[in-house]
Amino acid sequence: MQDPQAPPQVTVLSNSGCSKAKSMFDGLVALGIAPAFVDIDRDGAAQSKFAAMFADGRVKAPALIIGDKRIRNPAIADLEKFAIRHGALKRRMLHDQASQRYVWPMKPGDAFASYVLGDGQMTIGHIEIDKTMRGQGLGRVLARELLQELVDRDQPAVLTCSFMRKVAREDPVFSQGFL
Repeated sequence: MQDPQAPPQVTVLSNSGCSKAKSMFDGLVALGIAPAFVDIDRDGAAQSKFAAMFADGRVKAPALIIGDKRIRNPAIADLEKFAIRHGALKRRMLHDQASQRYVWPMKPGDAFASYVLGDGQMTIGHIEIDKTMRGQGLGRVLARELLQELVDRDQPAVLTCSFMRKVAREDPVFSQGFL
């Protein structure tokens, strides 16, 4: 039986010579995860074991298994997000520059703060967490993480989000830098 405090087992499923599966494995190792690597074409017992995890009973590679969660053909760019969301890595904020968001992967839905960048200044317009997680203080924790990141990066920012302004007012470092 696995320790409930231990991170879940991570497994990369491959079929003979799948280069994407190898890239997934290497990406997970780079994140500090020690995944198992299973070639389902060469291991019939593993193929039967993993087939039972999929609703259609078919194992398609590449696939990522994190604990009891299975993800068929995940994007390499999303590995860190999946690992955080399913407990294989500690929760942390990810910067998605293409979407102009800071994202905290979590279940049941990711939290995020959106921004606009112009003339070297960031305008934080919105922070949101899943409605089922509201009222627990999580929004405040995430807002403080974002504000600290901006301070650490010496990133000029304007807070148009009323909640972010409220959190910034609670700390002299943040209130001096962002209000």
